[in-house]
Amino acid sequence: MGVGTAGRHMITVMCGFFLFPFLTVRGQSVSASETDYDSDTIRQIITEDISVISRKEGSQIREIPSASSYVSSRDLKLNTLTGIKEFSLIVPNMFMPDYGTKLTSPVYIRGVGSRINSPSVGLYVDGIPFFEKSSFDFDFSEIDHIEVLRGPQGTLYGRNTMGGIINVSTKSPLTHDGTGLQVSYGNYDQIRASVSHYGRFNDRFGYAVSGNYEHNGGFFRNEYDGSRADRLNSGGGRVRLRYRNNGWDVNLISNFEYSDQSGYPYCLYDPETGIVEPVNYNRTSFYRRRLASNGLLLNRTGRNLMFTSRTSHQYSSDHQGIDQDFSPRNLYYINQKETQNMISQEIELRNAETRRVSWIGGVFGFYQAFDSEVAMEYGQEAVPDEFTTDKFYRSPRYGFAVYGQATYNNLFCKGLSLTAGVRYDQEYAETSFDYYRIAAGETSLVDRFESRLSHNQVTPKISLQYRLPRTALFYATVTKGYKAGGFNTSFETVEERTFKPEYSWNYEAGVKLNFWNNRLTADLACFYIDWFDQQVYQPLSTGKGSLLKNAARSVSKGVEFSAVWNIVSTLNLRTDYGYTHAVFKKYTSGETDYSGHYLPYVPRNTLSVRLDYVFSNIRCKYYDRILFSLQYTGLGRFYWNDANSAVQNFYNTLNGRISIMKGRYTLSAWFKNITNTRYSAFYFEALGNSYIQKGRPFTVGAELSLTI
Repeated sequence: MGVGTAGRHMITVMCGFFLFPFLTVRGQSVSASETDYDSDTIRQIITEDISVISRKEGSQIREIPSASSYVSSRDLKLNTLTGIKEFSLIVPNMFMPDYGTKLTSPVYIRGVGSRINSPSVGLYVDGIPFFEKSSFDFDFSEIDHIEVLRGPQGTLYGRNTMGGIINVSTKSPLTHDGTGLQVSYGNYDQIRASVSHYGRFNDRFGYAVSGNYEHNGGFFRNEYDGSRADRLNSGGGRVRLRYRNNGWDVNLISNFEYSDQSGYPYCLYDPETGIVEPVNYNRTSFYRRRLASNGLLLNRTGRNLMFTSRTSHQYSSDHQGIDQDFSPRNLYYINQKETQNMISQEIELRNAETRRVSWIGGVFGFYQAFDSEVAMEYGQEAVPDEFTTDKFYRSPRYGFAVYGQATYNNLFCKGLSLTAGVRYDQEYAETSFDYYRIAAGETSLVDRFESRLSHNQVTPKISLQYRLPRTALFYATVTKGYKAGGFNTSFETVEERTFKPEYSWNYEAGVKLNFWNNRLTADLACFYIDWFDQQVYQPLSTGKGSLLKNAARSVSKGVEFSAVWNIVSTLNLRTDYGYTHAVFKKYTSGETDYSGHYLPYVPRNTLSVRLDYVFSNIRCKYYDRILFSLQYTGLGRFYWNDANSAVQNFYNTLNGRISIMKGRYTLSAWFKNITNTRYSAFYFEALGNSYIQKGRPFTVGAELSLTI
């Protein structure tokens, strides 16, 4: 489908959208203080003054001396963002490749990320830490806002935050009430439905219950049997209780999600000719996941101190089946099962009032049990006699940390502040490995070992900031980043069983500006990352697995710019841009020297521009407001491998949304990849071949929102 065809489809759907406003349904819970489109001006709809207090810093998000992005529920709606992979496109220097399923969701910020094993970017949902990338890709439902802090956040957040932190906050039953219904339908049988209810027992005690369902018929067809290669069915629910009285704020949150995917729509690719074969493999590939998280958050605010306790438990269980050769031949097939149980406890104290010196201190501890089984079937076309290898891994990990951070305000002069913090982490990891070979009905032990690792690290932070009241914040920050080492689950030699910790020194300077009573806000940040013992993804020489190795030294540097401009009361412009130049300074793997090569999975440029316009006070029986939103995103250039032999050039997509509103109803039409841009969403090499996953084509759909 070319651009012209996409345009004709869009016009057809738009006509149908306005002629038949009863086609689809989308819903959203009602806020006691605000609704999603309850205003005649763009300023109130989109660029509301951000007074959200960051979870740990204790300051408004734009007063933190660090590059940050804030995305409200309205932004998510206007961009039609339903998951973290789409969300990553609107944050400067953030990238999340589409692996093909929810199995692994690597996030890269400023070039810092990890393709396999533990993530390098942290994720918290309502204060609950998500330690495994397999749990990152969850359905966005009842989200209040998301904040992204770029650069190391280890002083306050600890492990897995070397690249940054993503904080997701869901809607509170003490600030929202009512019932919302949602149904959405798009081409390729994209169906989304949700229901939510927010209620209160009294002014101090509220509850929220919500459920959601998503179905996707699949964008790519498997030529072997004609089935869709990437179907999706998922559903989940959330319960939240909140009690607030006499200085106490208690939140009890429970969430569950189940997803069932056909996945991995990989195509054989010839890098020399650029020819892409269709998806064509004979063994059913799938990914199924159960994910449950529970958290108890206690806050007690006294006259001089604020006490916080965060207790969380997360459970995930998944099962992957994948045709490893991605061909009609009977070569290799993998069955993998993983189970994770994680508990964590954090206790914090901070001074409750704004004083000359403000401080925060805390302790953190966690235990994570991680068990996996990987069975690989060798088919008749791979070996003369079929056999199966079965590998079992049991990998518990536990650790603790103490940390503190203080800010001295009005240092030497009014508005000048100095912040200093330090954290000590101690972490222990164990693994036991059993490797069996099953052939002709007999099982034999091939290998078995047990091993232990321990790591400790001190991560300091210091920043200097100068604030001009209501107009500007200038800052400079130096931070040490750190990520613990660990065990590989695929290896060929004893040396490849483990990988070392990585760490970095990060230098950042920036300014956050407010003009014309916040009608225009602009942020600019420059960064330089000096990176040592970087944990680098490498495929095994056999092509049947992957592992992490350490690169001696890397450097990442760049700039980020964000601006929100309320041009007039009905017209708003939002721009986010990031530039990253990340290279290996010293890295040799085997006999190959990658020094001077660009780091893979690091786009040179990320760009997002959104324009919103609202027509209000329309005298019509069926609607009284119309909102138009158009978004442009650009990404690239970046490389898929250390050799820089596979490249994705800069590409752009165009998305749009039109909403008509009347009272409690909002009817919308949405469009994604309007120009039907062709690009690669993922690339890898295996068994001597190259494979890509194509980006999603032009999609269109409609929604209706009903609030009661």
